[in-house]
Amino acid sequence: SNPVGIAAGFDKQAEAVKGLHKIGFGFVEIGSVTPEPQPGNPKPRCFRLVEDKAIINRFGFNSDGHDKVLERIEKLRKNGSFAGVLGVNLGKNKTSPSAADDYVVGIERFGPVADYLVINISSPNTPGLRSLQSRENLIELLSKAVAAKRKLSRNVPLLLKIAPDLILEELNDISEIIELESCRVDGVIISNTTITRPPELQSRFRNEVGGLSGAPLRDLSTKAIAHVYKRTGGRIPIVGYSLTLKLTSWVLQPSPWHMMHESSSSSSHRGSKSIMYLQPRRT
Repeated sequence: SNPVGIAAGFDKQAEAVKGLHKIGFGFVEIGSVTPEPQPGNPKPRCFRLVEDKAIINRFGFNSDGHDKVLERIEKLRKNGSFAGVLGVNLGKNKTSPSAADDYVVGIERFGPVADYLVINISSPNTPGLRSLQSRENLIELLSKAVAAKRKLSRNVPLLLKIAPDLILEELNDISEIIELESCRVDGVIISNTTITRPPELQSRFRNEVGGLSGAPLRDLSTKAIAHVYKRTGGRIPIVGYSLTLKLTSWVLQPSPWHMMHESSSSSSHRGSKSIMYLQPRRT
């Protein structure tokens, strides 16, 4: 099966799952989905940096909410029209008083219909979200999320999605925390978009506020993958997320997540033909 899937952020509301699967993606990850509907940030909020093969977005978790998205997924499952691998990326509402509660509710609601779940605490476009990656906050969040996952009637893999802008000390903390029994996730997605701006960017949109993805993210993301892999000794599966136009490598893991890799920006640049250009090299 194809190890390249479409990452969250492309089909936020689970409206194009069947189509994305039919054009060749090995798995489809929808979302991020928040408990309550929210509009996200004002438009314009997405900028194509054509010269840099990149995108800057500041969507801000625009979401139809759990109810509507769950209804769409249940319809796909019930009529048998979709038998592919479906991931659900979970987010928190902008004004939520408890991030942990938002993620726990997401696990409880989508656990019965998803093939895997993702805790997204790394988007730069929701105020305070990335602070959940700090040691104390992450332990509190993951302990509650993992406990909720273990209460499900079926074993649904739970993944954590992290930022590429973390310093080594922060990556070390995360690598340690995700191996704790009470916080042990089934995998980690590396990475989300970056808030850094490489000096070589050429596009007139290069200084727009938001997360940068695409070719300029590759080296940053790859370094984070290598560091976490080394720190965890290969015990935690890693899903690569480099958002490049040609995928050249990914982390190998002896697990159900063996050789998974996510793509998003390439699809935004080349449309449905992008999957034809993704030629992973087994390393």
